[in-house]
Formats: sequence, structure tokens, C-alpha cells
Amino acid sequence: MRPLFLFLLGAVPAFSQPFSAGLKAGVPFTDFFNTVQSASYSVPNRYIVGAMAEIRLPAGFAIEADVLYRHLNYTDHLSQVAIAGAISSSTTTTDRATSSSWEFPIVLKYRFHTPLV
Repeated sequence: MRPLFLFLLGAVPAFSQPFSAGLKAGVPFTDFFNTVQSASYSVPNRYIVGAMAEIRLPAGFAIEADVLYRHLNYTDHLSQVAIAGAISSSTTTTDRATSSSWEFPIVLKYRFHTPLV
């Protein structure tokens, strides 16, 4: 029982430390590829993952730095119909692209001391 009490007593100051780290993951809410209305496309794997670290400063300020990885697969199907006199022809073009990017955002935060809501 005594080691458990000492462990819990030591865990309380850990929550007040000026440094924290963790993982971030997510997907976008909006579709930023929706620019051409006549094209058929698919964008799977629009995820973003990474690590974050935050240092709390005096007066309610904090600095957060992230290392985020984003991967995209883009497939575009475009159909074109050409009419020359009485003859029409149809062609379909498929474009594929894969992209990966690393992002390094740095955020300055301010934490209000009184609840707003």
C-alpha cells in the first residue's frame, strides 16, 4: 500500500509540469480538390499524423511545435467527347499522383484564467 501511495503522490506534480508531448492524427473536414465540376476523382488516404510537444510559459502562454506527415493518393478520371461532323469519339483520361509532405507548424497559445463559456 505504501508504494502505491508514493506513486500517486508523485503523479500529482507530473500534471503541473511545464512540458507535455503527444501524438496527433486526423483527416480534413473539407475537400480541397473540389475545383473542377466535370471531373470524376478520388482522394483516399487523406490522413495526417505526427507528434507534438508543448512548453508552458508564465502568464498563461505556451508554445506548441508539431511534426506532421500527410500522404495523398489522387486519381482523376476525365471523359471527353469530340464531335466532328457526323462522327463522335469519346476518350477517357486517367491521371494518378501520389504525394507526401512534412509540415512543421509552431503555435503560440494563450490560456485564459477564467472560463469564457
